[in-house]
Amino acid sequence: MAASTAEIYRAVLTLSRSLAGRNDLESLLSGLADSLRSIVPFEYAALVLHDRQTGQMRGYILSERGAAGAAQTVLLPIDRDPAGWVWLNQRPLVIPALDAETRWPEFQELGRSHGVHALVDVPLTSGENRLGALGFGCPVPYDPTADELAFLERVASEFAVAVEAFLAKQEVSRERDRLRTLFDITKALVSKLSPDELFEAIAQQLARVVQLDHAVLTLRNEAGGLDTYALHSPLPELSELRKPFHAEGMPAADVLATGKPVVAYAADADRYPNPVFQRGLQLGLRSVCSVPLTTPNGTIGTLGVSRRTEERWKPEDVDFLSQVGSQIGIAVQNALTFRQLNEIKERLASEKLYLEDEIRFDQNIGNMVGEGPAFQSVPEEPPGGGADGRNGSHPGRNRNRERTSRESHS
Repeated sequence: MAASTAEIYRAVLTLSRSLAGRNDLESLLSGLADSLRSIVPFEYAALVLHDRQTGQMRGYILSERGAAGAAQTVLLPIDRDPAGWVWLNQRPLVIPALDAETRWPEFQELGRSHGVHALVDVPLTSGENRLGALGFGCPVPYDPTADELAFLERVASEFAVAVEAFLAKQEVSRERDRLRTLFDITKALVSKLSPDELFEAIAQQLARVVQLDHAVLTLRNEAGGLDTYALHSPLPELSELRKPFHAEGMPAADVLATGKPVVAYAADADRYPNPVFQRGLQLGLRSVCSVPLTTPNGTIGTLGVSRRTEERWKPEDVDFLSQVGSQIGIAVQNALTFRQLNEIKERLASEKLYLEDEIRFDQNIGNMVGEGPAFQSVPEEPPGGGADGRNGSHPGRNRNRERTSRESHS
């Protein structure tokens, strides 16, 4: 099939108009497909982006019969995806008959299952920014002419600008959401919520920017183990993981030893034989990101966030959780210090009451042995004589003695 020059220019104009106002990758791909159906006999259109976080090719595949938002996502290593070859070499790739291709068997099987018999991939590049590849899967053998291939490369260049703008906007939006989440977590930390309520609020904020199914906050105890300070999980069966445990054989042990985040997957089961880690796998958890609760005095515990999927943890998510761990660590340290000060204050108040009781008891004992104020007020006889100068006796007492003497002699 050879498209006329007028058809090609009309398709380019339609593409420019179609991309305007699109605000996600699926709708961008749908707009592209709408403008190219008269030029390329494709069944599937694919936007394949190089994922810098995982080093893989992430493909968004849209059927000609599909609508915006109905794209399928496929993730393949660079060397297992034809789009990876295009991204690396920055050259178009034409496979007229997919059945005869042997370099990418995994992709070939995927194409066959969807009825794809020919493939055309062109580089998706904006300036120096190599984004990925733009691909078209055809239901019949297809070998484009030089003009048609040049047209597809031109379309890919224009489309790359729109994709790059979308990705930049998405990154700005993601960063804004993270900053907002950090701010909301800070507000929650200074509130007067109970530990469970506080952590529930933090987990809800985290879920806005990081996929999670289970989260746990642990603190070091005097026995060298970890106490579960708070737990968030929508799954009741995971509540059994709340018990204190020893960190040995857990990702948390590496976190406490190094002060750095650790990511572990189900495939690391042999590396972490701790029964708590193994039980989490049995309950359906497939990965965990454990970050330190850091304070100026060191690491006091860990924040563990788990998922029930095998999706790889992005470095940006790990960095974000590390920031949250630092915030929580300082807040928890302040709370523990405040609690210790209150305990000291209560102990001092109790000791003060005890001492006051002891003082009152000593005074009572003094009153019993003649040291009280009433007894001390009675005047003592001077050693050199009494008030009348005779024998040091009181006049009243002498008269009493004389009366007693006369009565005894009569």
